[in-house]
Amino acid sequence: LQPFTILSAVRDEAGHIVDFTWTYVNAAAARAFGQPPEALIGQRLLDVLPGNRSKLFPLYCRVVESRAPHDGLIRYEVDGVSAWFRNICVPLDDG
Repeated sequence: LQPFTILSAVRDEAGHIVDFTWTYVNAAAARAFGQPPEALIGQRLLDVLPGNRSKLFPLYCRVVESRAPHDGLIRYEVDGVSAWFRNICVPLDDG
């Protein structure tokens, strides 16, 4: 089972993406983050994994704003996580 999550964009009053919230987290993703799925649902990405601000957050914003998918390998070594991830992002609604 591969880690899989669905995120929804959180926007400020001007419409800029300021964060993402988890709307779905499978068991494999929850294990990678060290928390049960139900603890992550509804949480903000940057509250739980603030290291994403420089790693994945800009990438996720580009995917949502450009509507273009992303598929690539990412080395993630912050927030107590140290691993390579194949990161595949596709835009769904506003996330």
